Amino acid sequence: MTLPEMTRFDYSTTADGQPITVCCTLLEDGCYTIPADITYRHPAPTFSRMFLFRTGGCQITAGETTYALTAGRLYLLPIGYSFTVRYDGGSELHYVHLHIRDGQGLEIAHRLPGITELTGAAHLAPDIFHAGRAQENWAAQLCWQSAVFQAVIGMCRPLLPALAQQRRQTSRYQALLSALQAHCSADLTVAALAEGLGISASALSKGFRRDVGVSLSAYMARLLMQRACDLLHNTELQIQQIAEALGYRDPYYFHRVFKQHIGSSPRQYRQAVRLATFQR
Repeated sequence: MTLPEMTRFDYSTTADGQPITVCCTLLEDGCYTIPADITYRHPAPTFSRMFLFRTGGCQITAGETTYALTAGRLYLLPIGYSFTVRYDGGSELHYVHLHIRDGQGLEIAHRLPGITELTGAAHLAPDIFHAGRAQENWAAQLCWQSAVFQAVIGMCRPLLPALAQQRRQTSRYQALLSALQAHCSADLTVAALAEGLGISASALSKGFRRDVGVSLSAYMARLLMQRACDLLHNTELQIQQIAEALGYRDPYYFHRVFKQHIGSSPRQYRQAVRLATFQR
């Protein structure tokens, strides 16, 4: 089901003298029973996924690695991974789609090497599953959401030193990152951003790659593809309208860029995510 309102939790702490914020936003969740063995391929999503099986389980292949997910354990698949999953018939699953970002809007979960078992959160599994079944009960909703947030915080604690280092390195780009989160467009160039900051395009590109860990052009492309996937998933806009909304003057070029980054055409992606939703 889609949550009635987007639910967000912010956790603030300090690490190595740096203020750190973990922003967890719940996008969608649901409980369902898989009646028979089924294999399905999911396209690369613009969110992270949490899996909790009450009974049964599945095997997930992401990249070159296959993971066996079993009942009673909490697992997180970071943002951006396409995967193939084989569900065991009779499995009961609670899934959660979520964003896990720092205070600067940068994804945290991408630091995880593939699927991660949230070992410190095993005691939360019964609360999440049983409360998630009672979707009409707001007290139960708050119960499982609180358990999910606790699991995310536990996952992030070992990452705090790395997040503190990133905070130091990216603090000079806070205004730029915020502006891109709000107004990134395909017709926006690194040269234009550099001119607005009063520095050369070369200096901005080199500094951003050194401090943020990814090139500025790649970061902008990632933002655009995340927005494209969100619009394909959550709206009825035509693909040409989505291309125009993102600043692509040529819809065929948008098609090529999307397929290069996501691995499927925009139309195939929309069909795949809707089929995945239907099969739940």
